[in-house]
Amino acid sequence: SLEELLRGVAPECLEQACRDDHLSEIALSLTDWQSLAPFLGLSEVDERAIVCRYPRDLQMQNIAMLRKWKSEFGQRATYRKLVQVFFKRGKCDTVGKLCHILLQEESVSIRQQPASQHSELRTAVASYADYLRGRYQTQIPTFLALQWPPPPTRRVFNLAM
Repeated sequence: SLEELLRGVAPECLEQACRDDHLSEIALSLTDWQSLAPFLGLSEVDERAIVCRYPRDLQMQNIAMLRKWKSEFGQRATYRKLVQVFFKRGKCDTVGKLCHILLQEESVSIRQQPASQHSELRTAVASYADYLRGRYQTQIPTFLALQWPPPPTRRVFNLAM
């Protein structure tokens, strides 16, 4: 279910407008962008313009479609809208990838927070790993959840000259 996929992702992250770098990363996993375009509110004219601009480059068509959606909808082009469209169209793997991207963003911002709040990230990563294990019936390492915050790096100095 969609709730299982989104478990661990902060609701405020889903309400943010999508970033271009995230859209580019998501575009890499799309194969049939034209079936998604109408659900994102793009017209047939927009679709034809994208195909004419990048006639043989599916990846650029994917990126152009998502960027066109973002430029037309601005702040309303949120992660939640993308997740809903991908889920309705049966693109659960793409939803999972998007959730993974958002969880990575949260982990970067959480590093700046006090250690007492790191348990929330640990829980989020563990629940996402559990979901992936169930979905793909394979062992997904939960080293992120087990070693948070990451151990400090050790510097080794070579004194032999």
